[in-house]
Amino acid sequence: MHVTANPCTPAADNLAITAGAGQDGQAQTGIIIDRSLSGYPSNGAVIVSYKATLAASKKLTLSSVSVETSDASDMSGSTSLQTFADADIAVDSGSGSTLQGCKKYHLTSLAGAKRYIRFKYTPDLNATGTDTAAISALAIFDVTTSAFA
Repeated sequence: MHVTANPCTPAADNLAITAGAGQDGQAQTGIIIDRSLSGYPSNGAVIVSYKATLAASKKLTLSSVSVETSDASDMSGSTSLQTFADADIAVDSGSGSTLQGCKKYHLTSLAGAKRYIRFKYTPDLNATGTDTAAISALAIFDVTTSAFA
């Protein structure tokens, strides 16, 4: 799937996961974004929003988070443009809860990107069947870093 790059565009399909099943712990490959359609932005951010229902002391982690780039519209021959540290984005404090929020990933190296980019990540709920999460990702281009501090 491709999307037209605008100042704000989907970076990945919406995802619903249940701990220990389906897409939990599975790498997610985002939507291919054509940077030429928005004038080859030089910076931006990917915002991952989430709502997680967690059992006591459980968490939602995003790992293997990266942005790839390629000259090919099918991302063949893609190379890593930027990688990010694993992050526990939702952590229950000990009694079970529903948490929601956003994790921001600053895209600081888009000036060196090729025509196409895509976001990749692996979500992981560390429970064994009761925890759930809904995750969405948006790319926002040509923003000042201070807007996302």
